[in-house]
Amino acid sequence: MRSQRPPDRTIRYRIKTSNIPADLSNAFFSKTQVPHTKCFRSGPYIIVGVASEADRDAHTLSTATENLKLLGFESQDQISARTILARRIDDYILKKDNDILREEIEDKNNIKIEDLKIILKAHMLKIRFNTKHEAENTKNKGIKAFSQIIPQYNINIEEYLPVTQCYK
Repeated sequence: MRSQRPPDRTIRYRIKTSNIPADLSNAFFSKTQVPHTKCFRSGPYIIVGVASEADRDAHTLSTATENLKLLGFESQDQISARTILARRIDDYILKKDNDILREEIEDKNNIKIEDLKIILKAHMLKIRFNTKHEAENTKNKGIKAFSQIIPQYNINIEEYLPVTQCYK
């Protein structure tokens, strides 16, 4: 019989500040009011372990994530929810300068872009917005740029897949 993979009970937060609290565990609990089993730094991330799926879900509620943003941490789930991948992009668009392309997309679509990456080999754009709502709207409407339209069926919201990691 095939064994099932245990549920992932960790959350990764990207560090977006240089002022990391000395006692991470207490700082996370005071901002989220959600109990956790462990909390430690791993490179550019803070890894938070929780005891149950309910605790994991409580950590990802908007109130908890907004409070943690004030501390300077952002969940990878939240970053992925604000990022779209636009596929099958014409070479004419891909060969434009990053700043020019960003301005064109912002102006023609009346949106604000936080980050834009051009992936030449895959004929793809990776666009991160300030809010999840902007990403969903752009996915549903498509993108206009340089007299071309990237249709909604070529746009997907990025999906975050957590990686199991040994904590020994």
